[in-house]
Amino acid sequence: MKGITPTQLGVVSTKAAFEQAKCDPAIVDTVYFGNINPSSPDSPYLARHVALKSGCSVSTPALTLNRACGSGFESVIQGANAIKVGDAKVALCGGAENMSSAPMQICGNDVRWGVALGKGLKARDGLWAGLNDDYVPISMGMTAENLAGRPFMNVCKRS
Repeated sequence: MKGITPTQLGVVSTKAAFEQAKCDPAIVDTVYFGNINPSSPDSPYLARHVALKSGCSVSTPALTLNRACGSGFESVIQGANAIKVGDAKVALCGGAENMSSAPMQICGNDVRWGVALGKGLKARDGLWAGLNDDYVPISMGMTAENLAGRPFMNVCKRS
């Protein structure tokens, strides 16, 4: 599946959900889809493209969310909130990634105005960079492991 874009994954899963639920895509009032690591040129438009390619109306609003390790779940929160406040009766929510296709990255400032002789280009792995927080510093995987080892209530309490 490494060659399948997040949009394609989202469309396949959305169409299957519509079919299983016997739901007409035209009744969807709003769409939220999460994506943390844009790995295809259409990733910024993920929610919109999933909506349109799955049969939702052109007038249906769509929002792509980026919340590290929680984008798909955040889409469910946003959809539930839209229903709760009366902005929607039906919300399509999901998330899609293709980590295998995460791009190699070169800083635009390093290449847009020419590369100095002998400087060379330094590419970084977008997947590794996206999964490791240099500020903390800790990987998202370790964050999940640390949280999984704590009782739920302790995770939710603020200090």
